[in-house]
Amino acid sequence: MAVELFELVGDDDRRFSPYCWRTRMALAHKGIEANYIPVSFTEKDKIAFSGQVPVLRDGENVVSNSWEIACWLEDTYPDRPTVFGSDIGRGQAQFFHEWVPHMSAPIMRTMLMDIFERVRPADRGYFRSSREARFGKTLEELDGTRGDYRDAIDKGDAVYDWCEKMRDLFGSLGRQFRGAAD
Repeated sequence: MAVELFELVGDDDRRFSPYCWRTRMALAHKGIEANYIPVSFTEKDKIAFSGQVPVLRDGENVVSNSWEIACWLEDTYPDRPTVFGSDIGRGQAQFFHEWVPHMSAPIMRTMLMDIFERVRPADRGYFRSSREARFGKTLEELDGTRGDYRDAIDKGDAVYDWCEKMRDLFGSLGRQFRGAAD
C-alpha cells in the first residue's frame, strides 16, 4: 500500500490547513511520494479511522497530527534526508510546534471570514458553528475586529520573505494549489 495523506480542503480542493502543509512539506523533504486524499470539513467518514486531519496512512501504520507525523517520518525513514537535522533541531521544531497555537488565534481572527467564503457550501454550517463556539462571537463580529489583530501578527518583511522561500521549495510545492500563496 502506498503512503496516503488525508488533507483538509475547501472549495476547488484548495488546501489551506497549515498543519496539512507541514506534513506535505515533510514528505517532500524526505522524498516520499504519497497519494493525497482531500477531506472536507463534513466528510468525517473518510477519516473515521483517525478522527482528524492531517492523517498519514503508511501500510498498517496510521499517524495523526502534523508533529507526530513529522516525528514518525523521521524515525521510520532514517535513510532519507532529515527533517530536523539533529536532536537540537528536533527540540527547536517542537518548541515552534507548541508555540504556534499562541500565534494562531490572532491570525485566525483575521482570516475566518476569508476561510468561510472558501470552504465548500456543504461545510459552511459546520465551519460557522464550530468557529463561533470557539471564539464566542459570530463570524461577522470577528471579521469586524480583524484590524485589531493585524499589529499582533505583523512581523515585517523577514517573515514574508521566509514564507516566499518556503512556497518555492520542492518545485514550488507551496504554490501548487490555488490559494496556497494567499
